[in-house]
This record gives sequence, structure tokens and C-alpha cells, in this order.
Amino acid sequence: IPPLRYQDVYRLKQECSYLSIEINGGITNLKQVQQQLQFVDAVMIGRAAYDHPYLFATADSEIYGETVQPPN
Repeated sequence: IPPLRYQDVYRLKQECSYLSIEINGGITNLKQVQQQLQFVDAVMIGRAAYDHPYLFATADSEIYGETVQPPN
């Protein structure tokens, strides 16, 4: 796995704000997603999604503020 270079991605977004920039790598929970969205336009989750698919059960409410509750 190559080293993660978040600061380079953030700088790219600052320098080219007209581009839609997504970040990927090492992001394992929705709190990290929310933190990343302060700097970039989107977040991709790979291995964590595969290993823990229920991770997304509360994404609509936590990320988008939607009030629909996931089924029990």
C-alpha cells in the first residue's frame, strides 16, 4: 500500500477549486468522512466498506442529515 498523502490532495483542491476532488485510502468510519468533506468534495471508502458494510447504515442521517432510520 503506498503512503497516503492527504495534504497533497487538499492542496490540489485549494489550487484547483473548480475541480471535483475525491479522496480515498485509510478512511474507515463516518467521522473520518465528515472530517475529509471539510477539504474535498467526496470520499471513497474501499476496504472498510467490504469488511464492514453496515458502516453505511447511518450515512444518510450522519452525512446528509436525513431523518429516515435504518431498518432493525
